Amino acid sequence: MVRKITKMAMMEEDDRISQLPDHILTSMLSSLSIREAVGTSVLSSRWRDLWIRSISTIDFHPDNLLDAREYGVELVNKVGEVQRLIISFKRLLNFILSGNQFLRQLPVDHKIIKFRVNYPFRRNRNGQVLDQWIHFAISRGVEELDIDLLSQGYFDYAGDQGDNVEAYDFPCDSVVPYSSSTSSASNFVILLSLKRLRLNACIFLQRNLSNFVYFSSLEAIDLQHIDFKSGATVETLLAHCPNLEWLSFYECTRIFRMHIRHPLTTRLKYLSVKSCFDVNEIEIDGVELATFEYCGILPNFSFKEVPSLLNVYLCILFGTSVGDGTILSLPKIPKTLPQLEKLMLRCSCDIEVEELPTFRNLKHLVVIEMKVLPRNLMWIAQVLKASPLLQILELHLDSYDYQEEPKVIERPPRAPLNHLKEVVISGAHGYLSEIELAIYVLNNADILERMIIDPYWRYYLGDGKWQYEDPQHENLWTRARRDKWAKMGRQRVLDYLQQEVPPKAELVVF
Repeated sequence: MVRKITKMAMMEEDDRISQLPDHILTSMLSSLSIREAVGTSVLSSRWRDLWIRSISTIDFHPDNLLDAREYGVELVNKVGEVQRLIISFKRLLNFILSGNQFLRQLPVDHKIIKFRVNYPFRRNRNGQVLDQWIHFAISRGVEELDIDLLSQGYFDYAGDQGDNVEAYDFPCDSVVPYSSSTSSASNFVILLSLKRLRLNACIFLQRNLSNFVYFSSLEAIDLQHIDFKSGATVETLLAHCPNLEWLSFYECTRIFRMHIRHPLTTRLKYLSVKSCFDVNEIEIDGVELATFEYCGILPNFSFKEVPSLLNVYLCILFGTSVGDGTILSLPKIPKTLPQLEKLMLRCSCDIEVEELPTFRNLKHLVVIEMKVLPRNLMWIAQVLKASPLLQILELHLDSYDYQEEPKVIERPPRAPLNHLKEVVISGAHGYLSEIELAIYVLNNADILERMIIDPYWRYYLGDGKWQYEDPQHENLWTRARRDKWAKMGRQRVLDYLQQEVPPKAELVVF
């Protein structure tokens, strides 16, 4: 007995982690998945309820609720079709059971900051379960709601396939936390906590959009793969969200026109419309919009009284060529948006640009090149000449390799770039087309402070966010490209450019 007590005492003495303060332990638990956090409750009485206090973000993703040994990709790929269907069905049931069990363990007063569901629910396939979960989150004062119902391929239950599937509609009546047994006023206070909403792969119905009146506190809405059915319109959505500041559409269907007008919306600062190919008209009138990002077929644009619109991203599709329409649209931009200060262009680089109207206030130009052969970057010189106040130039090249044909470096007539201070070229290979543009800039930017040339690519994610190539995770192709840069490209760039650099400028070549 003495030996047993001594052993337990030694174990408790060695358990230094359990002796840490609650706020440190809950911080540690908050970084774990739901399954991992709940699993700590069996360690000792000290840990029994700590996981509950640590969770303010609830993420119902299969990786967080299900055991990968039973439902992981590796297992599914090893079994036959019938067994795969059985696994998919069991996966659906266990996903729902695990989610319900988890929510039942939370105290009545437990505050939820973010609630996320990532599973292909359908209206007629357990849609009522998702309704209950959303209702639960809203009743707990959730601030961010993320519902991702995009199909997950081999994990879909066979019963969710075919013509009988009904897409999940949001917001249906049952997600609004009102009932005869509760006070409408108190529920309205709860709804005021919801600030951010993200939806992926569901539908909007006109009759349901009226429910957005209960979500008037929303400040940001991110819509992906949303079908605007039965006459649902963007205007109806805006009318019920007076506090909206951030709005994004990606691959949404049956949106034919967008009228973003005052007083329909008075606080909107950011609008993104990308790959919504049904849109044929966009009118922005009298709003305080600061940033507009668009990628798709050229619609009928109308900008009226938008003095705060200083940042624009454009990728215009033209015919079968992705991005050519961006360059073809350039002449209209200085006339339509003379106040523009930052312009981002995603385009191919094989079209010659004629003389452009003056961009009177443009200070920051970003060109994101798309794969195209042959490459010609000197059209950018025309934009530079038309931008007398430009201070920053960024050129982000797509990472691809090709056999460059011999060419003579052209040196167009001098056109001073009197305000240009910084130039960044990423995704560089050391091709003469890159060197030619760099020489042009070095010869004309008298007050240039720095030119950075980087072989690593950068990918624009939207809303000012970028993804950078990670040199620690290279594949064979990227490694070969990097080796070529190290052996030839970098030295070639230095050989050409070092003699062209102005006295006060710094050339940085990675």
